[in-house]
Amino acid sequence: LVEVIARAVAFYRDESCGKCTPCREGTRRMHHILSRIVRKSGRAGDLERLETLAQHVRAASFCGLGQSAALPVLATLRHFRDEYTARIPARAGSSPHHGQ
Repeated sequence: LVEVIARAVAFYRDESCGKCTPCREGTRRMHHILSRIVRKSGRAGDLERLETLAQHVRAASFCGLGQSAALPVLATLRHFRDEYTARIPARAGSSPHHGQ
C-alpha cells in the first residue's frame, strides 16, 4: 500500500503546474518522505511530518490537483498507519536525541 501511495504522490508531483508553492513543493516533499519509508529507511517523526505536510498541502493549494494530492496520504495514514510504521526501523524512534 505504501508503494502505491508513493506512486500516486509522484503522479501529483509530476502533474503539478508549479504555480503554487504548497502543491509544487509539498508534493515533492511528501514524495521524498514516502520514498524513504518505501526503502524502509524512514526516520523518527516522518509520519507526523508527512501528515502535517499533507494537511497543509490540502488546505493551501490553489487548485483541485494539489488539494487532492494529500487525500490518499491522509486516508491511508488514518486507516492503515501500521503499514507505514512497519517500514520505519525501530531504532529510528528509539533515541530521544535523534535528529537534533
